[in-house]
Amino acid sequence: MVAVGGRRQHLVCRGQGTPTVVLDAGLGGPWTQWARVQPEAARFSRVCAYDRAGLGWSYPGPLPRDSRRMAAELHALLQASGERGPFLLVGHSLGALNAWVFAARFPEAAAALALSDPPHLEAFPILPSEKVEQESASVLRAGRLQALAAHLGLVRLYATVARPDGFLASTRALPAEVQGPDLATRLRPARVFTAAAERAALRISATEALSTGNLGRMPVVVVASTRPDGSDPTLRLHRRLAARAPNFRLVAVPQSGHHIPLEAPGVLVREIRRLLETLREGGPR
Repeated sequence: MVAVGGRRQHLVCRGQGTPTVVLDAGLGGPWTQWARVQPEAARFSRVCAYDRAGLGWSYPGPLPRDSRRMAAELHALLQASGERGPFLLVGHSLGALNAWVFAARFPEAAAALALSDPPHLEAFPILPSEKVEQESASVLRAGRLQALAAHLGLVRLYATVARPDGFLASTRALPAEVQGPDLATRLRPARVFTAAAERAALRISATEALSTGNLGRMPVVVVASTRPDGSDPTLRLHRRLAARAPNFRLVAVPQSGHHIPLEAPGVLVREIRRLLETLREGGPR
């Protein structure tokens, strides 16, 4: 638990070696999302996973929960913990937006990016600011009601009695040693509200990622789930990142759904290792 800006954030680091790898989970996800990636990647470098503010064991943070704020909080956490960059940032889904914004805002702290099934930015058309505010406010209101239901135990009751198979399925997909922490934190009121807050700011986060400039020669790998024949049209959307990241590579994963860190962790571990080898050989940043 690291003190950052009057709050405490949860950071889990394993392994030795540089550059240090930093893992940022998907929307509403705690560090346990990386339980099938971190131990393997820690065999050949130092690897840190963390809980964003309000998730897992980390204390809640201020609104909005957009990528610009979360990138700044991650930068402060890494500085406060004494971890030394530049870092290889690995982000899944929303965490991929955070990683991109982090690299654009703090280029001296970012050596490379590995993005696991990032959101398609074209899915977030630009809307009038008042429309965005209304949309965000509606999701936050629902999140507050959900957090109250979680506080009263109603969410846990529904999840464990009405939908036990669905509720436990994602936890059972984790290694046994992290299933307890995952269950302990998943239905905390703070986590329920924070997940809603991240969803409420998702369009803002996408806009922030779109508004950044290109990343120069920094290596960027996108690992994307696709149809078994590799023909998924969304791959074309991922390839549009190439114009903003000239040192770009796309890796299609037909055997996985969206949750690549749990469904195809070996692919991510392989790509992390390839990026580390490039950086250690003095490749472009």
